[in-house]
Amino acid sequence: MEKKVSYQKTGIKAGVLTFAALAGYFGLMKLFGLVYVLELRLFNFAILGGGILLAMNHYKKMVGHRPGYLDGIGIGCLTTLVAVGLFAIFIYYYLRFDAGFMDYVRKHALMGSYLEPITAAIGVSLEGISSGFVFAYMSMMYFKRYQPTHNAL
Repeated sequence: MEKKVSYQKTGIKAGVLTFAALAGYFGLMKLFGLVYVLELRLFNFAILGGGILLAMNHYKKMVGHRPGYLDGIGIGCLTTLVAVGLFAIFIYYYLRFDAGFMDYVRKHALMGSYLEPITAAIGVSLEGISSGFVFAYMSMMYFKRYQPTHNAL
């Protein structure tokens, strides 16, 4: 029985795995006491970008060719929406649970005095979705341009 490959399934699976990587990174930062270095959240962009690229490469392997432009954008955007949506929910509940960390964020983040767990989660969503969509677009420019050369022997 042949498996049907779709950009939707690929994007959702990659989004869940990318969320797991983001949550794992957050857990490691908490474990090593680095969660208070708010600038380290920049690595979330690298994790999200890696998830998008892995999803596109997986899709390429499964269908035997590069994803079409719209399929590739769909994979990247869906991966982003799932990963960032789940991560924002995770952050919301974490900040509700850890009031001490929420107070730290209020004191040290830009415009932190206005933050509540829900506004922090919305901020994480906006930051992640915008960067993920830009990365998906940039990735498709790479996939569109890149064509391996076949040298005849």
